[in-house]
Amino acid sequence: MFIDSYRYIISTDVFFRLVYTSIVLFWVLSYLSPSLSLLTGVNYILSLALMFCLIFTKKINQSYIGMFVIIYSLLILLIFFISRIYYLTPSYSALTIILNLWIGLGLCVYGVYFRAIKALHILFCLYVIFLILFLDVAPAKVMRNSYNHISIVAIGLLVLSNLNYSYKNSKFILIQIYLTFAVCLISLGRSGILSSLFLLISASLYFINISNMSRFKKRVFRSIFYLGMALGIVLFLNSDFALRFIASAINLAGREEIFLNYFSTMGPKELFIGHDVEFTRVFIDPKLSIHNSYLGMHQGAGIFGIGLLILIMLTLPIMLKQNFVHFSLYLTILLRGFTDNIIYTNSFLYGAIVTAYILYTFLKAKTDRI
Repeated sequence: MFIDSYRYIISTDVFFRLVYTSIVLFWVLSYLSPSLSLLTGVNYILSLALMFCLIFTKKINQSYIGMFVIIYSLLILLIFFISRIYYLTPSYSALTIILNLWIGLGLCVYGVYFRAIKALHILFCLYVIFLILFLDVAPAKVMRNSYNHISIVAIGLLVLSNLNYSYKNSKFILIQIYLTFAVCLISLGRSGILSSLFLLISASLYFINISNMSRFKKRVFRSIFYLGMALGIVLFLNSDFALRFIASAINLAGREEIFLNYFSTMGPKELFIGHDVEFTRVFIDPKLSIHNSYLGMHQGAGIFGIGLLILIMLTLPIMLKQNFVHFSLYLTILLRGFTDNIIYTNSFLYGAIVTAYILYTFLKAKTDRI
């Protein structure tokens, strides 16, 4: 229970689900308007409350995964204090990583109000479609002057709402996937389009293959799907969206420069404690955006950010054997994180989802061996 004196008022699972669902809602709202960006600060306060709630919960702190998160959090905190000695520029990415680890642990154990998140995802997608297609609002004006935010929110809500996926709700998840792809397509962000397209193709073919249809019908549906994809590509290339897509495409040369600058200036100190934030300002982006979640993890947690990356990669083949749908959702999150600093060091959605997937995958693997 939450705290002994409150055992008859609210349990830990209800408290976590309620607060984390609120955090997700505030996260979405903070992207919609600069005037609501203050909700980001509110989310930090709520996340701290959740972390301390979980720390003092016996079900968490006396478990193996709880001890792992405690130890890893302390190691990242150590890197944070060491970096403060060498670097004068304040950076709190390490603390955001720690909070994401704890929220991910809670998400793995208690979950969230999945129906509410599904409803939020559908409403958000319909809202974006209405603004762009019917009111002719430019994608960059829909959410805080960046079209990239649209796919970040759409994909994040899609994956979070299906953490509890089972075959019974397979039809609804397909609707969500196709709706998400439509939103990413009209928002014109290349990373969002490619990652959601991967999910659309992999999920569609998977559900066709595992259906109870005859082999002949499966072949027919696969052929229809391939023809539909080809037709969609042709129509897209001959539309105004294609020109806008090309105009707003990612500058790959700029991404290469980021990696080159990041690794060419890395010595033993930088490898262990990460790069200084001042380095990001001078060599990469004055707005402090490193444009890559995995570089951001290393910058925030140093060698233990690399440790997180190793855990992320080790989870992929295990999850592929366990559940293909979860594997596809998980990989979609990772693909989306290649071009934006959104996993672990920015907000409490993507990092929490990745942590929950990692913990659940290894716990299930351990249970399966038994």
